[in-house]
Amino acid sequence: MESYIIESNKKKSRIPARLDLAQSGSGLILGLFMWVHMLLVGSVILGKGSFNFVAKTMEFSFLSNTGQGFPIAVFFAVLTIFTLFIVHALLGVRKFPISWKQHRIMRDQMQMMNHMDTNLWYIQVVTGFLMFFLGSVHLYIMLTHPGSIDPYLSADRVVSGNMWFLYLILLICVELHGTIGIYRLCMKWGWFAGKDARASRKKLKLMKNRLTIFFLSIGVLALLVFIVIGIGHKDRVGQRYETHAAVQTIQAETPAVEEAHPVTVEEPAVEEAHPVTVEEPAVETAHPVAMEEPGVEKPGVEEAHPVAEESNGTEAVHPAVEEVHPVDTAHDSAKPVEETH
Repeated sequence: MESYIIESNKKKSRIPARLDLAQSGSGLILGLFMWVHMLLVGSVILGKGSFNFVAKTMEFSFLSNTGQGFPIAVFFAVLTIFTLFIVHALLGVRKFPISWKQHRIMRDQMQMMNHMDTNLWYIQVVTGFLMFFLGSVHLYIMLTHPGSIDPYLSADRVVSGNMWFLYLILLICVELHGTIGIYRLCMKWGWFAGKDARASRKKLKLMKNRLTIFFLSIGVLALLVFIVIGIGHKDRVGQRYETHAAVQTIQAETPAVEEAHPVTVEEPAVEEAHPVTVEEPAVETAHPVAMEEPGVEKPGVEEAHPVAEESNGTEAVHPAVEEVHPVDTAHDSAKPVEETH
Protein backbone atom coordinates (compact mmCIF):
# COMPACT_ATOMS: atom_id res chain seq x y z
CA MET A 1 0.00 0.00 0.00
CA GLU A 2 2.83 2.40 0.83
CA SER A 3 4.45 1.85 -2.55
CA TYR A 4 1.10 2.41 -4.26
CA ILE A 5 0.56 5.66 -2.33
CA ILE A 6 4.09 6.86 -3.21
CA GLU A 7 3.56 6.03 -6.88
CA SER A 8 0.18 7.75 -6.95
CA ASN A 9 1.62 10.89 -5.39
CA LYS A 10 4.22 11.21 -8.13
CA LYS A 11 3.57 13.73 -10.84
CA LYS A 12 2.40 12.20 -14.09
CA SER A 13 4.96 12.60 -16.89
CA ARG A 14 4.01 13.39 -20.46
CA ILE A 15 7.30 12.15 -21.84
CA PRO A 16 6.04 8.61 -22.69
CA ALA A 17 3.13 10.09 -24.65
CA ARG A 18 5.43 12.46 -26.52
CA LEU A 19 7.80 9.62 -27.29
CA ASP A 20 4.89 7.58 -28.64
CA LEU A 21 3.87 10.52 -30.82
CA ALA A 22 7.44 10.89 -32.11
CA GLN A 23 7.62 7.16 -32.81
CA SER A 24 4.32 7.25 -34.67
CA GLY A 25 5.34 10.32 -36.72
CA SER A 26 8.76 8.98 -37.70
CA GLY A 27 7.26 5.57 -38.51
CA LEU A 28 4.61 7.14 -40.74
CA ILE A 29 7.22 9.15 -42.66
CA LEU A 30 9.47 6.13 -43.10
CA GLY A 31 6.57 3.88 -44.14
CA LEU A 32 5.35 6.29 -46.83
CA PHE A 33 8.92 6.85 -47.98
CA MET A 34 9.46 3.11 -48.40
CA TRP A 35 6.35 2.81 -50.56
CA VAL A 36 7.53 5.63 -52.82
CA HIS A 37 11.07 4.24 -52.81
CA MET A 38 9.83 0.82 -53.90
CA LEU A 39 7.87 2.34 -56.79
CA LEU A 40 10.96 4.26 -57.94
CA VAL A 41 13.22 1.21 -57.69
CA GLY A 42 10.57 -0.84 -59.49
CA SER A 43 11.02 1.39 -62.54
CA VAL A 44 13.87 -0.95 -63.53
CA ILE A 45 11.18 -3.43 -64.52
CA LEU A 46 10.32 -1.12 -67.42
CA GLY A 47 13.94 -1.03 -68.56
CA LYS A 48 17.39 0.28 -67.69
CA GLY A 49 16.61 3.61 -69.34
CA SER A 50 13.58 4.14 -67.09
CA PHE A 51 15.58 3.47 -63.94
CA ASN A 52 18.39 5.73 -65.13
CA PHE A 53 15.88 8.52 -65.81
CA VAL A 54 14.46 8.19 -62.30
CA ALA A 55 17.94 8.16 -60.75
CA LYS A 56 19.05 11.26 -62.68
CA THR A 57 15.82 13.05 -61.81
CA MET A 58 16.45 12.38 -58.12
CA GLU A 59 19.88 13.97 -58.62
CA PHE A 60 18.25 17.07 -60.20
CA SER A 61 19.96 16.45 -63.53
CA PHE A 62 17.46 18.80 -65.20
CA LEU A 63 19.17 21.67 -63.34
CA SER A 64 22.64 20.68 -64.59
CA ASN A 65 24.09 21.94 -67.87
CA THR A 66 25.95 18.67 -68.41
CA GLY A 67 23.00 16.47 -67.42
CA GLN A 68 25.11 14.63 -64.82
CA GLY A 69 23.07 15.85 -61.86
CA PHE A 70 24.10 16.59 -58.28
CA PRO A 71 24.84 13.45 -56.18
CA ILE A 72 25.05 15.73 -53.13
CA ALA A 73 21.23 15.91 -53.27
CA VAL A 74 21.08 12.12 -52.80
CA PHE A 75 23.56 12.41 -49.93
CA PHE A 76 21.35 14.81 -47.97
CA ALA A 77 18.22 12.77 -48.72
CA VAL A 78 19.87 9.58 -47.43
CA LEU A 79 21.24 11.44 -44.41
CA THR A 80 17.73 12.62 -43.51
CA ILE A 81 16.23 9.13 -43.88
CA PHE A 82 19.13 7.57 -41.97
CA THR A 83 18.60 9.99 -39.08
CA LEU A 84 14.85 9.25 -38.96
CA PHE A 85 15.62 5.54 -39.17
CA ILE A 86 17.91 5.65 -36.13
CA VAL A 87 15.51 7.82 -34.11
CA HIS A 88 12.58 5.53 -34.91
CA ALA A 89 14.61 2.45 -33.98
CA LEU A 90 15.66 3.93 -30.63
CA LEU A 91 12.09 4.88 -29.84
CA GLY A 92 10.86 1.42 -30.76
CA VAL A 93 13.45 -0.38 -28.64
CA ARG A 94 11.68 0.98 -25.54
CA LYS A 95 8.87 -1.53 -26.09
CA PHE A 96 11.00 -4.53 -26.99
CA PRO A 97 11.27 -7.36 -24.44
CA ILE A 98 14.72 -6.81 -22.95
CA SER A 99 15.15 -10.26 -21.38
CA TRP A 100 14.36 -13.85 -22.19
CA LYS A 101 11.89 -13.95 -19.29
CA GLN A 102 9.89 -11.05 -20.71
CA HIS A 103 9.97 -12.67 -24.12
CA ARG A 104 8.54 -15.94 -22.73
CA ILE A 105 5.77 -14.09 -20.91
CA MET A 106 4.82 -12.26 -24.09
CA ARG A 107 4.85 -15.47 -26.15
CA ASP A 108 2.65 -17.27 -23.64
CA GLN A 109 0.19 -14.40 -23.66
CA MET A 110 0.10 -14.39 -27.47
CA GLN A 111 -0.69 -18.11 -27.55
CA MET A 112 -3.39 -17.71 -24.94
CA MET A 113 -5.10 -14.73 -26.58
CA ASN A 114 -4.52 -15.78 -30.21
CA HIS A 115 -5.18 -12.18 -31.27
CA MET A 116 -4.25 -11.16 -34.79
CA ASP A 117 -3.15 -7.61 -33.94
CA THR A 118 -0.91 -8.90 -31.15
CA ASN A 119 0.70 -11.33 -33.56
CA LEU A 120 1.23 -8.46 -36.03
CA TRP A 121 2.95 -6.47 -33.31
CA TYR A 122 5.33 -9.39 -32.68
CA ILE A 123 6.14 -9.53 -36.41
CA GLN A 124 6.96 -5.84 -36.21
CA VAL A 125 9.34 -6.47 -33.33
CA VAL A 126 11.24 -9.22 -35.20
CA THR A 127 11.40 -7.37 -38.53
CA GLY A 128 12.39 -4.13 -36.77
CA PHE A 129 15.26 -5.90 -35.03
CA LEU A 130 16.55 -7.30 -38.35
CA MET A 131 16.08 -3.99 -40.13
CA PHE A 132 18.22 -2.19 -37.58
CA PHE A 133 21.25 -4.08 -38.94
CA LEU A 134 20.32 -4.74 -42.57
CA GLY A 135 18.92 -1.27 -43.16
CA SER A 136 21.96 0.38 -41.60
CA VAL A 137 24.25 -1.43 -44.05
CA HIS A 138 22.19 -0.36 -47.05
CA LEU A 139 21.85 3.25 -45.91
CA TYR A 140 25.56 3.50 -45.11
CA ILE A 141 26.46 2.32 -48.64
CA MET A 142 24.13 4.90 -50.16
CA LEU A 143 25.46 7.59 -47.83
CA THR A 144 29.09 6.98 -48.80
CA HIS A 145 28.33 6.41 -52.53
CA PRO A 146 25.55 8.85 -53.39
CA GLY A 147 26.46 8.92 -57.09
CA SER A 148 26.33 5.14 -57.56
CA ILE A 149 22.57 4.89 -58.22
CA ASP A 150 22.77 3.57 -61.76
CA PRO A 151 21.30 0.53 -63.59
CA TYR A 152 24.71 -1.10 -63.97
CA LEU A 153 26.30 0.04 -60.71
CA SER A 154 23.24 -1.03 -58.69
CA ALA A 155 23.19 -4.39 -60.47
CA ASP A 156 26.91 -4.79 -59.78
CA ARG A 157 26.26 -4.31 -56.06
CA VAL A 158 23.53 -6.95 -56.14
CA VAL A 159 25.50 -9.61 -58.08
CA SER A 160 29.22 -8.85 -58.02
CA GLY A 161 28.99 -7.37 -54.51
CA ASN A 162 26.97 -10.41 -53.29
CA MET A 163 24.33 -8.14 -51.75
CA TRP A 164 21.34 -9.94 -53.24
CA PHE A 165 20.64 -12.02 -50.12
CA LEU A 166 20.83 -8.99 -47.83
CA TYR A 167 18.48 -7.04 -50.12
CA LEU A 168 16.02 -9.96 -50.26
CA ILE A 169 15.76 -10.25 -46.46
CA LEU A 170 15.65 -6.46 -46.12
CA LEU A 171 12.87 -6.26 -48.71
CA ILE A 172 10.68 -8.74 -46.83
CA CYS A 173 11.31 -7.05 -43.47
CA VAL A 174 10.68 -3.54 -44.79
CA GLU A 175 7.40 -4.39 -46.51
CA LEU A 176 6.02 -6.36 -43.58
CA HIS A 177 7.15 -3.83 -41.00
CA GLY A 178 5.96 -0.82 -42.99
CA THR A 179 2.48 -2.04 -43.93
CA ILE A 180 1.81 -3.46 -40.45
CA GLY A 181 3.07 -0.25 -38.87
CA ILE A 182 0.78 1.99 -40.94
CA TYR A 183 -2.17 -0.33 -40.25
CA ARG A 184 -1.51 -0.19 -36.50
CA LEU A 185 -1.19 3.61 -36.65
CA CYS A 186 -4.63 3.80 -38.25
CA MET A 187 -6.04 1.62 -35.49
CA LYS A 188 -4.19 3.41 -32.67
CA TRP A 189 -5.09 6.97 -33.64
CA GLY A 190 -8.52 6.20 -35.06
CA TRP A 191 -7.74 7.08 -38.68
CA PHE A 192 -10.34 5.98 -41.24
CA ALA A 193 -12.56 4.77 -38.43
CA GLY A 194 -16.18 4.61 -39.53
CA LYS A 195 -19.35 4.05 -37.58
CA ASP A 196 -18.71 0.33 -37.46
CA ALA A 197 -15.33 -0.37 -35.85
CA ARG A 198 -15.31 -4.05 -36.86
CA ALA A 199 -16.03 -3.27 -40.50
CA SER A 200 -13.34 -0.56 -40.54
CA ARG A 201 -10.78 -2.93 -39.02
CA LYS A 202 -11.66 -5.60 -41.56
CA LYS A 203 -11.27 -3.18 -44.49
CA LEU A 204 -7.97 -1.89 -43.18
CA LYS A 205 -6.63 -5.44 -42.80
CA LEU A 206 -7.70 -6.28 -46.32
CA MET A 207 -5.98 -3.14 -47.61
CA LYS A 208 -2.85 -3.99 -45.61
CA ASN A 209 -2.67 -7.49 -47.08
CA ARG A 210 -3.12 -6.22 -50.64
CA LEU A 211 -0.47 -3.54 -50.22
CA THR A 212 1.95 -6.09 -48.75
CA ILE A 213 1.47 -8.44 -51.71
CA PHE A 214 1.71 -5.58 -54.21
CA PHE A 215 4.95 -4.08 -52.89
CA LEU A 216 6.55 -7.46 -52.24
CA SER A 217 5.80 -8.47 -55.83
CA ILE A 218 7.34 -5.26 -57.21
CA GLY A 219 10.38 -5.62 -54.95
CA VAL A 220 11.06 -9.26 -55.79
CA LEU A 221 10.59 -8.66 -59.53
CA ALA A 222 12.90 -5.62 -59.43
CA LEU A 223 15.52 -7.65 -57.56
CA LEU A 224 15.34 -10.39 -60.21
CA VAL A 225 15.81 -7.79 -62.97
CA PHE A 226 18.87 -6.40 -61.19
CA ILE A 227 20.27 -9.94 -60.87
CA VAL A 228 19.82 -10.54 -64.62
CA ILE A 229 21.48 -7.20 -65.45
CA GLY A 230 24.31 -7.87 -63.00
CA ILE A 231 25.03 -11.31 -64.46
CA GLY A 232 25.20 -9.86 -67.98
CA HIS A 233 27.41 -7.00 -66.76
CA LYS A 234 29.73 -9.15 -64.67
CA ASP A 235 32.70 -8.72 -67.02
CA ARG A 236 32.36 -4.92 -66.97
CA VAL A 237 31.99 -4.22 -63.26
CA GLY A 238 32.17 -0.52 -62.44
CA GLN A 239 31.12 0.70 -65.88
CA ARG A 240 28.32 3.25 -65.74
CA TYR A 241 25.19 3.11 -67.86
CA GLU A 242 25.95 6.45 -69.59
CA THR A 243 29.46 5.33 -70.55
CA HIS A 244 28.13 2.14 -72.08
CA ALA A 245 25.49 4.07 -74.02
CA ALA A 246 28.13 6.48 -75.29
CA VAL A 247 30.28 3.59 -76.46
CA GLN A 248 27.33 2.09 -78.29
CA THR A 249 26.64 5.45 -79.94
CA ILE A 250 30.26 5.78 -81.08
CA GLN A 251 30.25 2.23 -82.40
CA ALA A 252 27.03 2.93 -84.28
CA GLU A 253 28.54 6.03 -85.87
CA THR A 254 31.90 4.40 -86.69
CA PRO A 255 30.84 2.89 -90.06
CA ALA A 256 29.88 6.30 -91.41
CA VAL A 257 33.23 7.72 -90.33
CA GLU A 258 35.10 4.80 -91.86
CA GLU A 259 33.32 5.30 -95.18
CA ALA A 260 34.19 8.95 -95.07
CA HIS A 261 37.88 8.29 -94.41
CA PRO A 262 38.69 7.13 -97.94
CA VAL A 263 37.24 10.36 -99.33
CA THR A 264 39.07 12.53 -96.80
CA VAL A 265 42.24 10.51 -96.47
CA GLU A 266 42.20 9.56 -100.08
CA GLU A 267 44.66 12.20 -101.06
CA PRO A 268 46.11 10.26 -103.91
CA ALA A 269 44.59 12.99 -106.08
CA VAL A 270 46.87 15.45 -104.34
CA GLU A 271 49.76 13.01 -104.53
CA GLU A 272 49.16 12.48 -108.26
CA ALA A 273 49.10 16.19 -108.71
CA HIS A 274 52.50 16.49 -107.08
CA PRO A 275 54.28 14.86 -110.02
CA VAL A 276 52.52 17.30 -112.37
CA THR A 277 53.50 20.25 -110.21
CA VAL A 278 56.91 19.02 -109.24
CA GLU A 279 57.52 17.61 -112.66
CA GLU A 280 58.83 20.78 -114.15
CA PRO A 281 60.56 19.25 -117.11
CA ALA A 282 59.08 22.00 -119.28
CA VAL A 283 60.90 24.58 -117.22
CA GLU A 284 64.03 22.43 -117.16
CA THR A 285 63.98 21.97 -120.95
CA ALA A 286 63.53 25.66 -121.35
CA HIS A 287 66.74 26.29 -119.42
CA PRO A 288 68.94 24.85 -122.16
CA VAL A 289 67.33 27.25 -124.66
CA ALA A 290 68.07 30.13 -122.37
CA MET A 291 71.56 28.78 -121.74
CA GLU A 292 72.21 28.49 -125.45
CA GLU A 293 72.10 32.29 -125.84
CA PRO A 294 75.86 32.56 -125.45
CA GLY A 295 76.12 30.41 -128.59
CA VAL A 296 74.76 33.25 -130.84
CA GLU A 297 72.09 30.94 -132.27
CA LYS A 298 68.70 32.48 -131.46
CA PRO A 299 65.25 31.28 -132.34
CA GLY A 300 65.11 33.90 -135.13
CA VAL A 301 68.29 32.63 -136.73
CA GLU A 302 66.95 29.03 -136.71
CA GLU A 303 63.90 30.08 -138.72
CA ALA A 304 66.12 32.02 -141.12
CA HIS A 305 68.32 29.05 -142.02
CA PRO A 306 65.86 27.34 -144.30
CA VAL A 307 65.28 30.55 -146.21
CA ALA A 308 69.01 31.10 -146.54
CA GLU A 309 69.52 27.56 -147.86
CA GLU A 310 66.77 27.89 -150.47
CA SER A 311 68.06 31.17 -151.74
CA ASN A 312 71.66 29.95 -151.67
CA GLY A 313 72.67 33.31 -150.18
CA THR A 314 75.47 34.15 -147.90
CA GLU A 315 75.89 31.93 -144.86
CA ALA A 316 76.64 34.62 -142.27
CA VAL A 317 73.38 36.49 -142.32
CA HIS A 318 72.59 39.08 -139.63
CA PRO A 319 69.07 39.70 -138.32
CA ALA A 320 68.79 42.70 -140.64
CA VAL A 321 69.47 40.47 -143.63
CA GLU A 322 66.69 38.07 -142.50
CA GLU A 323 64.13 40.65 -143.51
CA VAL A 324 65.81 41.04 -146.90
CA HIS A 325 65.62 37.34 -147.78
CA PRO A 326 61.92 37.30 -148.52
CA VAL A 327 62.36 40.23 -150.92
CA ASP A 328 65.22 38.45 -152.75
CA THR A 329 63.20 35.31 -153.10
CA ALA A 330 60.35 37.33 -154.52
CA HIS A 331 62.64 38.73 -157.24
CA ASP A 332 63.87 35.25 -158.06
CA SER A 333 60.32 34.04 -158.52
CA ALA A 334 59.51 36.96 -160.77
CA LYS A 335 62.38 36.32 -163.20
CA PRO A 336 60.79 33.38 -164.95
CA VAL A 337 57.75 35.54 -165.69
CA GLU A 338 59.92 38.12 -167.50
CA GLU A 339 61.59 35.41 -169.53
CA THR A 340 58.21 34.12 -170.66
CA HIS A 341 57.32 37.47 -172.12
